[in-house]
Amino acid sequence: MIVIPARYASTRLPGKPLRDIAGLTMIERVVTQGLQSSATQVVVATDHPEIAKVLEGKVEVIMTHAEATSGTDRVAEAVSALKLEDERSTRWAQDVDYSVMAERLAQLRSRASKQR
Repeated sequence: MIVIPARYASTRLPGKPLRDIAGLTMIERVVTQGLQSSATQVVVATDHPEIAKVLEGKVEVIMTHAEATSGTDRVAEAVSALKLEDERSTRWAQDVDYSVMAERLAQLRSRASKQR
């Protein structure tokens, strides 16, 4: 399972998940990568209804509190909402999430450097 935290009110780049990148929003691109992985499920944890609207019908979206101070907090809230803590610890679920994201990023970086 991949849980993608998507915060609308970024201090450095407000609305970042909805920014257009060559015809798709950033969050749609991240979700697409997640769906192409070996993960059994992709979930987006967000605090903004517009992000949920963009992803409607594509993946499950868990609405989280805007007060979540980090992606880790947002993921933990989504894991709790999905009742995964009954099956495994929230910490383990977060580690899996970030490991998968890091693995995909490393693959993308490797592919980009080979194309140069």
